[in-house]
Amino acid sequence: MGSLHSRLADNVYESIGKYTELKRDDINAWEERFLQQCDLGSRTMNKEQFCKFYQDLRPSENVKRLSENVFRAFDLDGDHGISFSE
Repeated sequence: MGSLHSRLADNVYESIGKYTELKRDDINAWEERFLQQCDLGSRTMNKEQFCKFYQDLRPSENVKRLSENVFRAFDLDGDHGISFSE
């Protein structure tokens, strides 16, 4: 898929697939879309990038507060950034 190659481990695919019922190709497409929103050379989004990404997914809704809460929930290691696998 383009110039961004997946680095997800098989267990990450299995986990994402289990909770979303997405197939590997769909997960790869979502990962590429996610990475396109990250800074060049980075594989993580900060809160502002994530909130914009989330708003773009749901343009007809005001999801600012929701996206901030989702970001906090997914920032598992507390580094103020989220990776696709998080």
